[in-house]
Amino acid sequence: MRKETVSGNRHERMTRREFGKSALTLSLAAGLGAAPFACARRERTQKNKVVLLGFDGMDPDLLGKLVHRGQAPNLEKLMRNNTVLKLATSTPPQSPVAWADAIAGADPGVHGIFDFIHRNPETYSPYLSTSEAYPATKKISAGKYRIPLKPGGVRLLRRGAAFWDALEDAGVPCTVFRIPSNFPPSKGRARTVSGMGTPDLLGGYGSFTCFTTDYAVNAADMTGGQVRFVNPAAGRVDSSIPGPPNEFHFEEPPGEVPFTVFFDRSNPVARLDLQGQSVILKTGEWSRWLSITFENVPHLVSASGMVRVLLQELRPHFRMYVSPVNIDPRAPAMPISTPPDYAAQLARALGGPFSTLGMPEDTKALDHGILSDDEYRHIADQYHQELTAVLFHNLDHFDGGFLFHYFGDTDLGSHMFWSAFDPEHPMHERRDKKSRDAIYDYYRNLDRIAGRVMKYLGPDDTLMIMSDHGFAPFYRAVNLNTWLKDNEFLGLTHDDPEAEFFSNADWSVSRAYAMGFNGLYVNEQGREGGGIVPPGPEKEKLLRQLQGMLLEFKDPETGIKPISSVYRATEVYSPRNRDLAPDLVIGYRAGYRASDETALGAAPLTVTAVNERKWSGDHCVDPAHVPGVVLCNKKIKARAPGLRDIAATMCARFNAPPPGTSRGKNIL
Repeated sequence: MRKETVSGNRHERMTRREFGKSALTLSLAAGLGAAPFACARRERTQKNKVVLLGFDGMDPDLLGKLVHRGQAPNLEKLMRNNTVLKLATSTPPQSPVAWADAIAGADPGVHGIFDFIHRNPETYSPYLSTSEAYPATKKISAGKYRIPLKPGGVRLLRRGAAFWDALEDAGVPCTVFRIPSNFPPSKGRARTVSGMGTPDLLGGYGSFTCFTTDYAVNAADMTGGQVRFVNPAAGRVDSSIPGPPNEFHFEEPPGEVPFTVFFDRSNPVARLDLQGQSVILKTGEWSRWLSITFENVPHLVSASGMVRVLLQELRPHFRMYVSPVNIDPRAPAMPISTPPDYAAQLARALGGPFSTLGMPEDTKALDHGILSDDEYRHIADQYHQELTAVLFHNLDHFDGGFLFHYFGDTDLGSHMFWSAFDPEHPMHERRDKKSRDAIYDYYRNLDRIAGRVMKYLGPDDTLMIMSDHGFAPFYRAVNLNTWLKDNEFLGLTHDDPEAEFFSNADWSVSRAYAMGFNGLYVNEQGREGGGIVPPGPEKEKLLRQLQGMLLEFKDPETGIKPISSVYRATEVYSPRNRDLAPDLVIGYRAGYRASDETALGAAPLTVTAVNERKWSGDHCVDPAHVPGVVLCNKKIKARAPGLRDIAATMCARFNAPPPGTSRGKNIL
């Protein structure tokens, strides 16, 4: 009898659950014959061409060093046009915040995105800041199934208009591919595909599965994936790929797609059979995209996804990695494009599907040692090639208007390979020496992209390249809730380093708490569910005390002050949506960052800790330390350009008024 056990992270699965339900209820609308959205583009002529390339996380200092080596000749050409290179980033410099700044041309007080993670003040519970799922309603029973008459879905939480909406209103055709903070895509006439923030089919940022016979694989406390231990019999492995819960069934069982692997232990090759597809893989070989379907109501409702598989090992242990289940662009179970069939049109034009997960590079699998450096870099390169094919397909059909295209290579590459690159990092000697130049490889790849794009444009056309922030080392983590506890601002019923979501907090004596990567909140009376600090003078006094003490706080292990700035929400954010904002925004010194435990409302036993993860570079620090990059083939006239100027600048290229929420200027 086959024995199979599963290990993963309980909280990760709980977070994904609501998104997964939305995928299924959205697919119900299609299954019941929802009317298709008309996708014909308006016939418009626009000779002017403006191309904006987003190179996430490109750092001005690293780029300068590469240019000095003569290894970024195309970006160097753009640098010759201008003395300006740095682009002021957002507060805090987190990707969803930064890209929302650029989209709206305004600060978080306008667009409402303040962190990767927001909190519900009534319950102190975290939620993803950029989108939310809402449940199906009015269900009817049909045997063991519950059929919603009105399907649930997901909604974008970013507020205000996008600058490409203003361009479309002015008659400018727009194509926007994978810009972050735009899932589900904001409705409009532009052709768009959503980027960072787009979940996998289970509803999270991406959950891999590792199937293995090796019980030495450390599956404890694993986030972002799970390990399934299998027992081969007679040269075969039978198991299944986990999917979202089936909310149409009364018991809501998790979806499963069965598969079989046949192999001969004397040869390094196996055959994977998966829902009518058979693929032969050698050890170390990746599959193409494989389609999978989770049947929820037979012959009526299903959700389509796709995975890539890596056969890692056959002996002495069986080991196979399955990627997160991407939404299939050919039949999206959730809205990922405008018009709704634009993603499918792209897949048909390209001759096959492309990754749709917001961050398809599986950083969690690399962090947990499920993927090696080489395996991660290989599949990241495959995703890069897919997105490159989309860019040049769009350029081949680009007659005029506005085109945006996003690459995340320099961001995730810097996150994952900083310790290999930086001799000062505590994990440097443990990293594969072949990865020490990996970050610069990503920069060189994007330089080649820039050179190819230049050939598509004439002397009157505009090419701008921007990054949302730069990068800094991540040597040590700060457990901010532990600091608050030690200084009697946060009360706990008991010390438990694994207690997340403030499950051990005593709100009757707590005056402040931290959640997200840069946020600190006052436990305000009348705002928080258990608030005790009265608004007004007493809150103001507490904020001044916290600011002073945080700036003087020293790491007990190093003597270094981890925090270089503490920003007041009332001083850096517009008032419109400030109710969502943290009261204080913590600007960490380069080398430090809030711990993951801090982000999820936990208080480990020590106030600081060495960062031993492969995720070893970061940007959730003081915005003064990590400006982004701006390069252009036109003269940049602004002396201090910032992210909020992008919207006004793009609109000015077409003499179009920027969105009403825009607060930026035309830097050209």
